[in-house]
Amino acid sequence: MIFIENCRRILSANYGVDRAEAAMFDVVDLVREHPGLRQVLLTKVRNTLAKDDGSGYLPDEIPSELIELAAHEFRWPEFETLASDRVARFPHAWCDIGRGIADAMADGWEDREFFRRYKTNG
Repeated sequence: MIFIENCRRILSANYGVDRAEAAMFDVVDLVREHPGLRQVLLTKVRNTLAKDDGSGYLPDEIPSELIELAAHEFRWPEFETLASDRVARFPHAWCDIGRGIADAMADGWEDREFFRRYKTNG
């Protein structure tokens, strides 16, 4: 999906979530509109999390920020499984994406504050 690549390029250039937000929500909105893309997204997430780094800034990966946003928006059980598998692989990595996904699944996800959409839509 081209929107994932747009997001990855913005974040890897260190422009920040505020600049990548539109591309990130383009991904979320597209997957909502086309449910068949759910498995495409989950496969890309799974492939990204299979790598030791898991940051998602390399081509064909999904940025961790987008993974967390998708987990927060969709709350699919597959995200819980992927997160727990990742935490099991890196149990002492407190800032790893696996823990970030688990945190993002909660209503009170702290990183909501970084997104303008949540400021205007509650």
